[in-house]
Amino acid sequence: MKTETDNERFLKQIIIWGSALAGGFGAASLEALRPNVTFVISSATAIAFLGGVALVAAFWKSLFHPSTGSLQRFFRFVTSALLVAGGIAGVIYPLRFVAPAQFPALITGLAVAVCALSGVAGLLYLCKRFLDDDERKMAESERGAE
Repeated sequence: MKTETDNERFLKQIIIWGSALAGGFGAASLEALRPNVTFVISSATAIAFLGGVALVAAFWKSLFHPSTGSLQRFFRFVTSALLVAGGIAGVIYPLRFVAPAQFPALITGLAVAVCALSGVAGLLYLCKRFLDDDERKMAESERGAE
């Protein structure tokens, strides 16, 4: 059985807590946002921060957990769905402060952003496929050399 090295555990902790802090700051900034585009920090902001940290940390911990049981898969699905909903809310919620006359330009900008990010995601996917294929070929050549 393959065991985790100290470096792998340390990297997982960086991934979990770095992104959890980012999620907490994102949730807190959405809660603190007010109509005149100012931020009002309150106790609700602290609660939103802690909620964001807890959600993102729970997501990563469930993803890194070695179990594959049905309860674990359900928990992964729930945390993933909540993260997607939070991401969509993070984009849509501030739109309530936009003047109706600005919506056409805003929709155009969002469409361009979606296209650009989809292109980047496609390129990353192609790179992953290339690297996986290369790794498979290297493993085959090493087996052939033995």
